[in-house]
Amino acid sequence: MAIFAAMELRSLLPNLVTACNALCGMLGILSVFQNRFEWALLFFLLGIFCDFLDGALARLLQVTSPLGLQLDSLADLITSGVLPGVMVYQLLRSQSDAYWELLEPPFIEGGALTLSKAGVVGVFLTLGTAFRLAHFNVSKEQINYFRGLASPASALFFMGYPLLLSNPLLAPLYSLLSQTNILIFWTLFFVFLMNSPLRMFKIKYKSTYDQIYMGILGLGSLVLFYFFGWASFSLCVVWYLLLCLVRNVPL
Repeated sequence: MAIFAAMELRSLLPNLVTACNALCGMLGILSVFQNRFEWALLFFLLGIFCDFLDGALARLLQVTSPLGLQLDSLADLITSGVLPGVMVYQLLRSQSDAYWELLEPPFIEGGALTLSKAGVVGVFLTLGTAFRLAHFNVSKEQINYFRGLASPASALFFMGYPLLLSNPLLAPLYSLLSQTNILIFWTLFFVFLMNSPLRMFKIKYKSTYDQIYMGILGLGSLVLFYFFGWASFSLCVVWYLLLCLVRNVPL
């Protein structure tokens, strides 16, 4: 009996870590609602850590299962899709006072529901992430590389964006980066990147050629973190995209 209980616990452990990923995503969403963007970023990073940890545990314990794969995608949608979508909505809502008022159904009291016209763009980020995750799940070719930008990288850009705006070294660019049209552009651009056919190198892939790029990525990220601190997360994603661009240029 004890052996069977140990086997069930072993198979359950990776799924519990995956559930922690989803939990971190939900806590991040609640943090965004309170404009606690630093906390939202922290919960997002914890969720991404759980996302890496559950796969490592499943392989180590040899308990991979279709259930775990499906649960992993659903947790990723919350942490890397819904959370950054809410972040974009909240940022754009604070910059624009234009709202839609939905008609009030006769059975609902308390006034019409209002939606930020600019903020609704955040919905497209969540939908784009959903398409990205679904395409990745059915793809058979993304073993040695990503086709399109991975959803955690896209989410990291937007989760770090508020800290980018508040960094003193980037104060001269604040008026540009904080513009509604600029953030809308970034949102639609990253939706395109996630669902594009562009090849993106995997950080954990161990080919000699890509290890060089990983070393350059790591070194550049350390430099950015030294100068910009927590605000460097968005810049690291841009640095990764530039390296992917160079990686795709034929020699």
